[in-house]
Amino acid sequence: MSAVERVRDEPAYLLLRRPYRDSSLLLEALTAAHGRVGLVARGARASRRGSSPQLLQRYLLAWQRRGELGTLTGADAQGAPWLLGGERVVWMWYANELLLRALARDDPHPDIFAAYVALLEALAGANGEESAQTALRRFEWALLGALGYQPSAGELLDPEGRYDYDLQRGVTRSGDGAFFGAALDAALHGALDTAPARAAARAVFAAHLPELIGDRPLQTPAMLRRLRTIRKEPS
Repeated sequence: MSAVERVRDEPAYLLLRRPYRDSSLLLEALTAAHGRVGLVARGARASRRGSSPQLLQRYLLAWQRRGELGTLTGADAQGAPWLLGGERVVWMWYANELLLRALARDDPHPDIFAAYVALLEALAGANGEESAQTALRRFEWALLGALGYQPSAGELLDPEGRYDYDLQRGVTRSGDGAFFGAALDAALHGALDTAPARAAARAVFAAHLPELIGDRPLQTPAMLRRLRTIRKEPS
């Protein structure tokens, strides 16, 4: 019989919470030292409203397990939860979905945990949409790098030249390429403070996305498109 793992005071955020059996919750947590962990919060749905673990709240979690799923034994909230509004809520769900699809359970990535915390801090900040978009692209870039897929800049790019990027050929010069060399070079070096560099970084990330999550598409981009459509519909 395998030994029981007991963990206490592990910094964590919830990526997902959903009903499990009659009165429990199934939790997926991103932790600092243990990676993604699946936990059952027994009786959580029958407990006092607001007392069960929530998204956007930092916790010190405790659990015990023998096998893939553990049993939550403690969730000590640390500070106030992050408050998000509008599209930033969907961006948080997008980041959570990425992590749930890209990370195997029990595969520690402290740098990804740090990048996720930085993303939540930026999304909850008051520095405008450009700052939030930069944080989102930085999070995607950190995920690529931590999982071994981040491309290198390669040869020096002509700032005024036009380039494309795809998974098979990498960076290629083309007269009608999608990106100027200056923007693509900035993206490949992680300098994402301009709109052209963020657009290039997004395209590079999209090219590598099947390596991270497989062929099944993410659901949150469609959710965001629907939200934007609703906003444009006349009342």
